[in-house]
This record gives sequence, structure tokens and C-alpha cells, in this order.
Amino acid sequence: MREKCRRVCALLLALLLLAGCAAPGAADAPQKENGKTGDITLPAQAAEADTDTENTASVEALETRDELAARSLPEGMASVTAQCAVGQTLYLGGVGQDGAVFARMDAAGEVEMQTLPEPFDFFYALCRTEDGFDALCGSYPLTYMDADGNLAQSDPSEGSMTLLHFDADGSFRAETPLAERYGGNGENFKGMVKAGGVYVCQGPRTLVFLAEDGTQRGRIDAQQDSGQVFAALAQTETAVYALVCDRYTDAAELWTLDTANADAKAVLPLDCGQAEGLGIAADGGLLLNTEEAVLRLDAGSGETQTLFSWESLGVNGQSYAVLEPWAGGYALYEPYQETADAIQKVTAAPRRELTLAAGDVRGLTAIVNDFNRSQTRYTVKIVNYSGEEMDRLRTEVLAGKEGRRCPISIFFVIYRLDLKF
Repeated sequence: MREKCRRVCALLLALLLLAGCAAPGAADAPQKENGKTGDITLPAQAAEADTDTENTASVEALETRDELAARSLPEGMASVTAQCAVGQTLYLGGVGQDGAVFARMDAAGEVEMQTLPEPFDFFYALCRTEDGFDALCGSYPLTYMDADGNLAQSDPSEGSMTLLHFDADGSFRAETPLAERYGGNGENFKGMVKAGGVYVCQGPRTLVFLAEDGTQRGRIDAQQDSGQVFAALAQTETAVYALVCDRYTDAAELWTLDTANADAKAVLPLDCGQAEGLGIAADGGLLLNTEEAVLRLDAGSGETQTLFSWESLGVNGQSYAVLEPWAGGYALYEPYQETADAIQKVTAAPRRELTLAAGDVRGLTAIVNDFNRSQTRYTVKIVNYSGEEMDRLRTEVLAGKEGRRCPISIFFVIYRLDLKF
């Protein structure tokens, strides 16, 4: 969490410092290099330009649009390892300094820590049920990320797990210990659904089917010596689906699961590029998250229709494994995320589009995504310039030419940017 905040602040500082490159009057202001490679002395008008920007934004017409928002986790929760929306409440299970932690968040982003019935090392999964929701907690998995963001191991893993049953308001009802232990490689469960009295638990290399009493009814293991992984689960009113991907290629399949017989009753090859996760639309339809966009997916024919692109929300492709309706938008989840992410409606002034010109975009994508999600005023887009193009662009900006010719409000140039903390 601290590392992400530092990265966002570093980009924010860079944007504020570089904003003068195309400020009103900047083209005629004296500019010079300070003698260090890639550093630019900014014009004195930068502060005035920022004030003008504030005044302009205050009188702009407002619009209602979808925004990708990142909400802070409660103090004591370093990252999220399980998530479930129940009505207007988002329940979060995650990693704390002393083991599993549990919290709830309302539609306004207010969070409140919850108490588990007993201490657990790790919070594996959450899922809705007919009368509330259930959680899967237990001992540490074989490998996991600790509260400091470091890869940790528990070898051998004890593999003990317990189902916790809650009412919709978060009141604890009962618990059911699992009859078998799941501490092996690929049994680090990252998703769970319940349908027809059967739980389906999804690990990277296995699907485990459990009865309500905690006994195993069956399992499906990934093919040996293959890149096959189980990436996500989704449950509609009529079926349970698993997204199966190949970690070495873009190949992906949608499996329709037969929960009663612990098997896949239909396999649909997907032709959608890099698949990341599954979701449920507001109308109950099936969604597929890809590298470029979220698609409506017909589980019978495989036909898709774009619901929205990630670019339209001001970010590059997102690897969310789960999307579910919540608070008039969508709650988004991927393991170990450090914020509670959601797509929500906002009413605000139109975003100003800013271009970040960079000779090397490696490492910038995540920083820009964090910045775009952290506020609603600007959308930064990265343009990759080669060496000669960057030299020419830098010269033109220093001469005040690019600011006049570029159609966007402000043009940023980063010649060499080393972020070291």
C-alpha cells in the first residue's frame, strides 16, 4: 500500500511540475536546461496556469459518467484475498499483520472492520448464498503474499479450512470444518460459488466440489505438464461457469460446470484475446473480462458484445478476475489488490486528457493507471516515442512549439524519469 501511494504521489508531482510546458504564455517565456540530462527548467507562468485551470474547471458543465474508483482499505488490511457484494454492502476478506482480517464497506466507501468467530491465518474466499453469504478461512496456503507484500511460504501447509456461514447483515451463524485438507500446490483457493447445495472452490490448478457438510464430492485437476489454469468462477441464475486459460498462450475456454456430478458438461473455446476473468451483468447476463474490454458473453454460441472498454475509463487493460453488480455499478476483484475497486457513476466536470510522452514506458503503465483512478479531473495517456522522436519533441517543447500545435490542453514530456524511493 505504501509503495503504491508513493508511486501515485511521484506521478502527481511530475504532472504538477511539468504542467508549465504548455501553459498560456509558455511559448514566449525563456526556457533552458539546467545542465542535467533530461531535466527541464519550467517557466514562471506554471503557477498561474494551474490557477487558471482551477478557475476554468469550476465553471465547466458537469456530466454524469462511469468512473473506475479505487477506495482505501481499512487500517489493518494490507490487501484483499476475498470479496463478495451482498445488497449494498461489499464484504472484504484480506491479509493482516497477524493473519486473516474481515471488513465491510458501504456504497459511500465507509469501511468497518468485522470480527471473525475465531482467529484464522488466511482468508481464502467469499460467496453469496440463498440466505446470506459464506466465507472460507483456514491455515496459511503453501505460498502467499504477506502483509508487507512479500512472497511467503508455509511448507508444508497444514491445509485445514473452515466454512463460515453469515446472514446478509453480517451476523455469524455457524461454521463447518472441511473434512479433507487442501495444502498442496494449486490448492490455494481464490474463488468460490454455491449452487444447488454444492460449493465449488477454485484454485489455480484444481476445482473442488464440496457438500454442505464439508465433505468432498469430487474434483477436477488441471492437465499435468500443461499451462492450464482455472482463472475465475461465475454463477448466473441457471449455471455455474469456470474460465480456463493457458498461461503460455492466449487460449481460453468457458466451462459450464455440472455441480451435481463434479464435472464439466460443456466446453466453449473463446476467441477474445487474453481473457482475465468473469462477471455478472446488472441484468444477470454473463460477462468476460479481457485485456482490452469487458464483454457480454453468450455461453451457448460464444458471441460477444462490448459492454465497455478499459480505455474509456482512462486505464489500460485490467486483470480483474471477478466483476459483480454493486451500488449501481460493479465491484471489481483480483487477488491481493490493495484497494477496493469499483465502477461507479459520478457527476463531475469532463476529464481533461493529458499525454505523457515517454521514451521507455516500462514501469509507467501501473503508475498512470493508479493516478487515473485516484481522481476525476484528468486522464493521462501514454505515447511511446523512440529516441530520435523524443529528442525532436523535447526540443520543440523547449522552444514552445509543441504546446501551440498539440490539440490537448497540456502536453507532458518525460525525457528520463527515475523513480527511486
